[in-house]
Amino acid sequence: MAFKEIGIAIAIAGLFSSCCKNIYYVNDPVVFANVKDKSDFNLAGGLNLGTKTGGLHFNGNVAISDNLFLSGSFTQYSGSCKSTTTINGNTTDNSKFYSGNSYLGSIGYYKGLGNEFYFEGSFGGKYGTNNNKKGEETFNFHHAKYFLQPAITYNRTHFQAGLGLRFGLIDFLPHSSTHQVISPNVADKGPLPFLDPSLFICGGGKHVKVGCQISSTIAEYASIAYSPFGILFSSAALDPLSLSVFLRVTFPDKDLK
Repeated sequence: MAFKEIGIAIAIAGLFSSCCKNIYYVNDPVVFANVKDKSDFNLAGGLNLGTKTGGLHFNGNVAISDNLFLSGSFTQYSGSCKSTTTINGNTTDNSKFYSGNSYLGSIGYYKGLGNEFYFEGSFGGKYGTNNNKKGEETFNFHHAKYFLQPAITYNRTHFQAGLGLRFGLIDFLPHSSTHQVISPNVADKGPLPFLDPSLFICGGGKHVKVGCQISSTIAEYASIAYSPFGILFSSAALDPLSLSVFLRVTFPDKDLK
C-alpha cells in the first residue's frame, strides 16, 4: 500500500510540475555607468535573453560632476510556456503568456584608480511589473528593489569591461489577480535580501562599441515561491539569469566641448 501511495504522489507531482508556472520576477541587467570625466555621456541598448523570457534593455549614464553620475534604465520582456494536460480523453490547454517592464534609477560616485581602472558606487531603486495570462485568467506581480552597487570598471578608448555586485532588498507589492487560489500573494512576504552579480565586456570604435553582459539574481525565494501544499505543487517561478547583447554609444566629455 505504501508503494502504491508513493506512486500516486509521484504521478500527481509530475502532473503539477509539468504545468506552466506564473513568473513573478525577471532579472534585469546591472547598469554600469562607465564614465571617466564630468559630462561624459553614454547610451546602450540591445537584447536581453533570460531562461524563460526575452526582450529589450536600454540604459543611459551621465557624469554630472567630477565624481558623481546619474544612471537610468528600462527593460521589457515577453515569453510563453506551452503546456497541455489530458485526463479521461479531455485535453486542457495550460499555456501561459508572459510580459513585463521595469524601470531603474540611481545616483553614484566614481573615481579613477589608475591604469584605466575606475571604481563606481551607486544607490537607487527599481520598479517592475510581471504579467501572466492563461486564457481569461491573469496573474500580476509587482516588485520594488532598493539597492547599493559597487563596481570596478576598465575603461579604454576601444575596450571596456566591468564587474559589479548590486545588492539590497526586493519587496513584492500588492497585486490584483483574477485567480487568487493558485497565485500566492507574494506581497505578504518580504522584503527579501538579494544579490545581483554581473560581468560585461565591450569593444569597438571610439564612439560605438558592441558588447555582452551576463547578470543573475541570487535570493531566497522559497518562502514566497511556493503554495502551502509544498514545493511539488508550486505555482510561481522566476527568471533569474539573463544574457544581454548590446550596442553602446559613448560621448566623452572632451568631444562634447
